[in-house]
This record gives sequence, C-alpha cells and structure tokens, in this order.
Amino acid sequence: MMFIQKRRDISQQLRTATGRRLAHAIQGVAGNLGLDAVAACAAELERRCVAGADTNARLEAAASLQAALETALDSITRYAGQTPPTPKSMLPTAPPSQGDLAQIATLLRSAYTAFADFEPIRAESPMRELAGRLSDESLAPLHQALENLDSSGGARAACVLAEQLGISLED
Repeated sequence: MMFIQKRRDISQQLRTATGRRLAHAIQGVAGNLGLDAVAACAAELERRCVAGADTNARLEAAASLQAALETALDSITRYAGQTPPTPKSMLPTAPPSQGDLAQIATLLRSAYTAFADFEPIRAESPMRELAGRLSDESLAPLHQALENLDSSGGARAACVLAEQLGISLED
C-alpha cells in the first residue's frame, strides 16, 4: 500500500518533467491490478505528454487521473478493512521435491532478475506462480517490494528466500 500512499496527491508531480514517466508507471501498476479506469486515464495523460499537448490539456488529463485514482484508492481502502485470511507457515510444511525445487529456483531467478534490472513489475508473473508453491508469509517481503516498486528491496528479498531454500540465483 506504500505505492498507493505515495501517489495520493499526484497532481503536482504530474505537472513536472517527470509527469510522463509517472503516468506511464501508474498505467502499468493500475493495469496489473485491474484498475482499468486509472490505467486508461494514465494512458491518456501519457499520450498528451508525448504529443506535446498544451498545459491545460495535460492538467485536464491529470485531474481525470487524480479523480480515478481517488475512486480506486477509496475502494481499496474499504476492501482492505476486511479481515485477511490466516497466513500459512513461513515455508512449506514438507520440503519441495527436486522437480518442484527446480521450478521454484527458475521462478525465483526470474523475479530476482526483474528486481535487479529495476523492472519490478516484471517480477509479478513469476511471483504469482511462486504463490502456488510457497507460503504467503515466505513471499511477503517480495510482495511488499513489488507493491512499493522497490527494486533493491525485491532483489534482497529474493536473495534471502533463495538462501533459505538452498537455491543459487546464478544460472
């Protein structure tokens, strides 16, 4: 939720030269989270920035994005108030088989590489697959890094988890 908290008031940030990059980042995160209205507004703002639209047109798009983001954040906040499911143990109760461990290693390497390349969104797909093989609790630091778009934290978390599982992140 830290990414969301940092983006609560984006209108000032979107007026700067980094506005196009921020709109692009928001579009990607919103698309991955299924926040279609936010993604569409961010895409429109990015399009206007790239096209060199005048300030009023960009401000209009930024205001639409701000409104869509606020609606989404309010919905998320209401949903997050519900009681979460009980977490599983830190690691699987039974050690993974050699075949499963090989698949876990491949997925963990993919997630690590995405974080190490400063593209944390690319880590989302391997992390989804890891969720079926490892506990939520063991993946929590990776999920937190992804949520915060924290590439360094994600790479560190992948290294720690790999060490706990006896996996080398080298190919």
